[in-house]
Amino acid sequence: MKSVTQVLRNEGCERAMKHASKDKYLDFVEFLITTVSDDRVRDKCCLTAVEHAAFNGHSRVVDYLRRSISPSAEQEFLLKAVIGSGSGGHPEVFHIVSRDFNYDLAKMAAESAAQSGKKDSMLHFLDQIKNKNGDVEECNHICARAGASFHHEHIVNYFDIQPQWLKEDKDFVDFFSKLAREGKNSILKKLLPRMSKAETHHLLTESISKGYVALALALVPFVCKQQVDLSDKDGSTALMLAADAGHHELIEKLIKHDASVNAQDSLGRTALTRACNAGHVRVAKSLIDSGANASHRDNQGLTCAQLAENRGHTEVLRLLESTSLRSNDCNKKSLKLHDLLKKSGFTSSRAQSVQAMADCLQRVAISIVQGEIEITGSFAEGWANSLMQVNGRTAAESDIDWTVFIAGLIMHLNNHCHCPPGTKLRVTNGHAQVNEGSGSQPAVTTPAGGVRPTQDLCYAIKCCSSYCTENRKLLKKLVIRPNADDPGLHVHLVSATRPTRQTRNELRVSFS
Repeated sequence: MKSVTQVLRNEGCERAMKHASKDKYLDFVEFLITTVSDDRVRDKCCLTAVEHAAFNGHSRVVDYLRRSISPSAEQEFLLKAVIGSGSGGHPEVFHIVSRDFNYDLAKMAAESAAQSGKKDSMLHFLDQIKNKNGDVEECNHICARAGASFHHEHIVNYFDIQPQWLKEDKDFVDFFSKLAREGKNSILKKLLPRMSKAETHHLLTESISKGYVALALALVPFVCKQQVDLSDKDGSTALMLAADAGHHELIEKLIKHDASVNAQDSLGRTALTRACNAGHVRVAKSLIDSGANASHRDNQGLTCAQLAENRGHTEVLRLLESTSLRSNDCNKKSLKLHDLLKKSGFTSSRAQSVQAMADCLQRVAISIVQGEIEITGSFAEGWANSLMQVNGRTAAESDIDWTVFIAGLIMHLNNHCHCPPGTKLRVTNGHAQVNEGSGSQPAVTTPAGGVRPTQDLCYAIKCCSSYCTENRKLLKKLVIRPNADDPGLHVHLVSATRPTRQTRNELRVSFS
């Protein structure tokens, strides 16, 4: 009976010590300590109490408990006090229990402060470590990781996160994933410039593998397009990993970032093969719509349809069947169109001949008029002059367009040149706004005669600008003559208004 009573008394004393130290009742703590005669029980009470006293910043209570603990329990008492002072944000308590600098204890206190989001307390301990020539880099890493593991954005943002930390600690990737889901990527964007292309790609594939879709979506624009198809040891690309998991929105973003839809892994499987094998219909459709080969066979000779059938993915099978029917129909139409174009003279060899003839004709015209004149439009690009009449002559619709540049005039388009201030024309829907009427039709037509087709002559004013630079680069790739003397695209203005506009006070922006 006496033993049971003593146990209950000890338990009651321990609970009372916990609340008394938490509420800063020093007198009551002193009273409780004096009532406990057993050293082991007293130490247990002190260890329980110090956690709460240190966390709440009750320095006097902590100091009294420190003096009451037995030597055998001092080390455990010290650790609890240090952790409590850090997590509670009370460095003054730390200095009561650790009067002489101790690197390991200071590091522990800083980490504890970071875990609790107590930035000022953390910085206090880091400054102390720095002043005592401690390993600041190690402490920064530990505190940043602690902040990341408890998702304290302001703690992590304080540090310059190192790329290698992401490989060493999964807490950082988890942290960035959580922020990405909330649309907060400022810390990630601060880190990415310090990462190599390979490190960025590795982070992308790791994010996909772990299902961190929001993080992967945020990373795609920062992955070098030349490295978007880098593969792992199994030959899997980022697109394949996304296909495995069924992340259709990520698939679409990777494809826009030039990911190859027909790249193969070590088993000869493509992203579409893997999507069909996993039964992801929406992903499979996105890949097919983007040009993935639905007839591809892997190293075992299995097609997408066979893999889907083996797995019982009926919806995928229906998609593949409809794709096959549509593909056969498109192939027939494509072959028919090719045959018609060939019979009409739309061939590669003829296009090259027309381009060469246009270049020769242009040089002759320049020598005659002694001015800047160019052949523009379909004739210069090699695909015009191919419409034949029944008698074998060129149809009137296959005309030759001439552009003559007015000497001595240069126009400037607003927001599209860096010339000194002056009159710059505002561009609206591809038309420059001018003060004087300019007419609605740019060309003067000369009827066909004999074997010579119809000719249109247009006067133009050169611009200095780099108007629509990106679109012009694309246009240059598509239509510019490969053997032309000047492969560039000039910007100029011609007298032409929009058909729907009543005013004539505008000039059309054109290229040559």
